[in-house]
Amino acid sequence: MKTSAELQQQTFIRKLSYFGLIVVLFSVMTFSGTLYARLAGRPANWTVTNQGQQLQLTDSGRGEADLAGSTFRLALSGSRGFAIAIIWQVTIDAQKKHEWDEVELLVNTITKLQPHFLTPWLFQSWNLAYNVSVESDRVRDKYFYISRGIELLADGERINRARGIEANGQPYEVGNPDMRFWVGFYYANKFGQSDEQNTLRSLLQLSCIDPSKRDPNMLMRDKREVDMDAFREFVRRNPVLCRRLRNNVRAREPKDVVAFLEESLKIPTRYEEVDGRWQLKRPESQFPVLPVSASTEAEVSPYQEFAGNFDSYHCAWAWHSNAQEPLPPVEKGKPAAGVPKYDPLRFRMPRSPASIIFRQQPARGLSYIAERLQKEGWFDDQGWEVDADRQTDQWFPEEKLIVGNDPRYSSLAAWEKAHGRWNEHGIEHGFLLSEAEIRNLNTDAELFRKTFGSDNTTTELIREQVTDEMWKSFDAHKQLRDLEVNRQMTNFRHFLYRSEAESDERTMQMRRALYHAERLNKTGNHKPAIRLYGEAFDLMIGNRTTGKEGIFEKYPDFRKDTTIQEELLEKHIDYLILLESQNGPMLRSYFTSQNAIAASTSPAGAASLYSSLLYQYYARPRELPDLFLGPLDGVDRNDRPWITLGSAYNIKVRRGLIKVPNEAPEGPGGPPPGSPH
Repeated sequence: MKTSAELQQQTFIRKLSYFGLIVVLFSVMTFSGTLYARLAGRPANWTVTNQGQQLQLTDSGRGEADLAGSTFRLALSGSRGFAIAIIWQVTIDAQKKHEWDEVELLVNTITKLQPHFLTPWLFQSWNLAYNVSVESDRVRDKYFYISRGIELLADGERINRARGIEANGQPYEVGNPDMRFWVGFYYANKFGQSDEQNTLRSLLQLSCIDPSKRDPNMLMRDKREVDMDAFREFVRRNPVLCRRLRNNVRAREPKDVVAFLEESLKIPTRYEEVDGRWQLKRPESQFPVLPVSASTEAEVSPYQEFAGNFDSYHCAWAWHSNAQEPLPPVEKGKPAAGVPKYDPLRFRMPRSPASIIFRQQPARGLSYIAERLQKEGWFDDQGWEVDADRQTDQWFPEEKLIVGNDPRYSSLAAWEKAHGRWNEHGIEHGFLLSEAEIRNLNTDAELFRKTFGSDNTTTELIREQVTDEMWKSFDAHKQLRDLEVNRQMTNFRHFLYRSEAESDERTMQMRRALYHAERLNKTGNHKPAIRLYGEAFDLMIGNRTTGKEGIFEKYPDFRKDTTIQEELLEKHIDYLILLESQNGPMLRSYFTSQNAIAASTSPAGAASLYSSLLYQYYARPRELPDLFLGPLDGVDRNDRPWITLGSAYNIKVRRGLIKVPNEAPEGPGGPPPGSPH
């Protein structure tokens, strides 16, 4: 039997052996990998460090490491969840009290404690950009909190760029598609569709201009008089901004533009002052913040100054294009729905929206850019005549100043680019299959449909368990099913057909005529407005006298689109109202005199005389049958109405031309027959 001393000695030797083995293993795992990498020219796959990087388990592998945040999280240890819950509640309380500085500080703390969870970044950025911003009265304060929300989410995207090493030893980086998507969404939604969009868009453009080139002091001779030479140069450099300020933000005179610049001196910007000179900040510190991406750097790069056409939709396009990079590739030309098989370490799939909708956002962004240029009066490279259609409040009365006469400001060129991208998207995802290809797929799918049912949408086959013939048939059936699902989800045809028609120069001419007709009508120049409306509708439906084909006939899918029909019918109604206001009184007098003459010889006598005077003296003549028929009230060469009854009804109800009776309360048998329901 061993003595106590012998047992203690064996224990000591065993511990010493274990310690030596640990040292040896540590040395091998630490230094042999480095030695092997130097000798072989590639990293050793067996090391813990390399395995951690490949599986993205290290802090640096999961994103940009933050020393302060890591230290904070390590110090809290197991109590981190409790601390986050407390801070989250304190943030909500501070928000209720309108303590915005404290809210911003607490939001940053929450994201430090949960840097690799998507929800805190999305919720808190949305909270700042939407909930906090609307509590502000001044638009510039709203702009500040919108910018803080976008910057917060962009920071989260940068922190969560996972890094790994491929099997060949090449490093790679995978961004978070959801964060990138929502940054783009904030730019498109807050600056493109909010109530204060014109002012917000103008502020964003100011953020992109070198502060030394928008200094209001440089545009003034003294405190009261604008330096028109300096102001002319500012208008030339920033035509989109100046046009929007003049038309939509009520900056009627040059001094109003200068006042806007003066009020907007202290807004977030892309620039910083260094040694008395303004220069671009680091990309992550700029606002608007933009992705550093090879796919967008040719047009939207944070390392270059922007032209005067730069807009929030360019920011949205850049982020939505950047969001496509982490997605797994698809089989080109093959309709597919759902999530494809992919390596989750190398690629990422978004949580929402659906994959096919997510993948069309870059093309949608280009359409947004073209729509905005068109809406603000930029149609081709002829530019903007600054004082056109203005009898008063002219900025440069002694000259005919034209600015923005450059293809960068052309909505026609923007539509051509958007149409090209929609075509690429359609080809890539199988939206543009020919009729012959669809017939072939239907033929191939017959075997599967006979076996499992023609309307089967649930059966999924396993490749190894079926014959090659059955697998081919199932694949064809699935492609057709996915194509139908994708078409229903995306409204692809609307975007493709609209971009195709809008890329036509005649459509551009029609849009330009409608734009100027509306402006002339608002300023009281009714006769030229009527002439331009007529030119626009001639381009739209053609001219049977000359035999010239109209846009509606050339692009039948564009014509059939409900959105397009309702939009153009709005213009049509404005045209008819203008005709009524200008020519209606004379025409009513003519009808009255003719009807009165006819009534004098009519057996009906007084009744006929009363009806003949209706158009002249009735207090609400719009309730009588229309005196005028417009171009879209007619039919095409095949006797089909230009506008469907449904579109016409919707617009007339919206404009108050048709009164919809109040819905009767439902009884046991439901609403009365014929009542709206």
